Amino acid sequence: MNHNRLVGPGIKTALTCLARGGFTLVEVVVALFVLAVGLLGLMSTLVLTTRMIMTGQRRTAMAAYAMELLEIRVQEGCAIGSEVLERNGIEAHISSGGEAGAGGELILVLTANVPGATLADTFASRVSCAL
Repeated sequence: MNHNRLVGPGIKTALTCLARGGFTLVEVVVALFVLAVGLLGLMSTLVLTTRMIMTGQRRTAMAAYAMELLEIRVQEGCAIGSEVLERNGIEAHISSGGEAGAGGELILVLTANVPGATLADTFASRVSCAL
C-alpha cells in the first residue's frame, strides 16, 4: 500500500522538517513576529477595554450624584442662586434662575477630572422648576 496517498501536503512538510532536524532560523523569526503582533493586538484591546470600564464607572457615579443633587434642590423649591459642590473628585456647579417655584430652571454641570489626562468628563442637565 502506498502511504504517500494517505498523507496530505501539510503533513509531508512537517515530516520533511522533522527529517531535516528542525526549523530554519527564518521560520522561527517569522513565527515569533506573528506571535508578537498577536500579543500586541491583545494588549491594546485590554487597555481600551479598561479605559471604557473606567469611563462607564465615572459616568455612572456622575449620574447618581446629579440625580441626588437635583432631587434635593427641587424639594427645596429651586432656590435662586448658585453653588459649587465637590464629592469623590466630581465637581458640581448648580445654578438656578427665575423665581423660586414659579417657572424657573435649574442648571447642573458635573465635571470629573480624569487622572493622568488633560480631559474632563462633563455631564450637564437642565430641569424646569415649575410645580
